Amino acid sequence: MPPLEPPTRLDREPPVLWGCTAPELVVLLVLGLLGWGPLALGLASSAGYGFTTLPIVGLLTFATVRLGAAQLRRVKRGRPEHEFQHRLLLLAMRWGLRRTTFIRASGPWSLGRSRHGLS
Repeated sequence: MPPLEPPTRLDREPPVLWGCTAPELVVLLVLGLLGWGPLALGLASSAGYGFTTLPIVGLLTFATVRLGAAQLRRVKRGRPEHEFQHRLLLLAMRWGLRRTTFIRASGPWSLGRSRHGLS
């Protein structure tokens, strides 16, 4: 009997649908609903259609999730795990939208010890 090999993907989330993980799909779904929902309901109420546009909101949200998943698949291909999430966090930090725990410093580093012996 061959020896058992340890699993190699314990640390990462498995792709669930269209190459995206469950949290990525939830983010795409929320973005689709937040983007298309108010727009479609506003147009429907101004035209006097009421809630008959809900199927249209559903189709537009589905299209957003499907196209967003394809785009995410292209972004993630051949790159290390969580690279695009880290890039988004760094971008949010640069714009002042969020504080991150990443160290963003350039230049020489020191250990805080004196150079002339122990003090």
